[in-house]
Amino acid sequence: MQNYIFSNDFYKNIDLMVYTSGHEKCEPSHSYGPVVRTSYMFHYIHSGKGIYKCRDKTWHLKAGDMFLMIPQERIYYEADQDDPWEYSWIGLKGLKAEETIGRSTIFEDLVVHLPETSRIPAIFSRLQTGRMTDNSDLLYNSCAWDMVYQLSQEVPANKNTKDLSAADYVELILTYVGQHFEESISVQEIADHLSLDRSYVHRIFKKKMNMSVKEYILSLRLANACSYLIYTDLSTSDMARSVGYDNVLYFSKLFRKKKGLSPSNYREIRQKEYQHLQAPDSIQDPELSEAGSSKSQRTEKSAESSEATKQS
Repeated sequence: MQNYIFSNDFYKNIDLMVYTSGHEKCEPSHSYGPVVRTSYMFHYIHSGKGIYKCRDKTWHLKAGDMFLMIPQERIYYEADQDDPWEYSWIGLKGLKAEETIGRSTIFEDLVVHLPETSRIPAIFSRLQTGRMTDNSDLLYNSCAWDMVYQLSQEVPANKNTKDLSAADYVELILTYVGQHFEESISVQEIADHLSLDRSYVHRIFKKKMNMSVKEYILSLRLANACSYLIYTDLSTSDMARSVGYDNVLYFSKLFRKKKGLSPSNYREIRQKEYQHLQAPDSIQDPELSEAGSSKSQRTEKSAESSEATKQS
């Protein structure tokens, strides 16, 4: 048996990391468990046979199969007496382990048969050949992410999009627009991305956001354009392209229509305001200012009360 325990500091790789990996050609009837694990453990069978028990089920496995152990679930596995298996394993843990592994059907089914073109066996080869090398921590972490990615592509989770609510879809629309507003996107493209009808996308977004998808894209582009104009030295043409407009003249007319100023005039005015706010004498904490004002008012009232007492 080859068992590799890595010096891979969890506190430096808290999202996802490899904490152990290995390879073993088992003896006949070699078994492990019953036991529970504290992290996620994958076993890939290269050859031979064996059984895996979990959740009151028994799977008879062979070459090409992979099985998963879930944290805190009781498991048992055993090599076949006549044709014992040879397998590789990898243990993963991290804050994003459950979510990323959950993108594959193996998270629910516990056992999958990988396609002949699977790239996952190559991940185990990299782990074995890459141990005790320079930058091995980078190798291990790349293998962790590659593992969950390949599983999500080769045996993806069976998600029923009909279970998503209108609010869920609006969130997906917002995310998509936020990632692509610099590009020439359309409502139809968003609908196609989500496998939805264009009119449905328009209707649910308008109801939730009180604006159309097109209006939201425009508002996001203009907000970013304003930020570029104030805080950068980008030319108007470069800035326009950066927010999704190749036609600079069209962008300038649109900007003037929405903001009441040309991009250059907007920059001149807003940059002066920004520079003024950065001046030490102009920076004032509103709460401190209000507190000072209140204190002054209390002092004045106290003085007035004292004077009135003396007069009486």
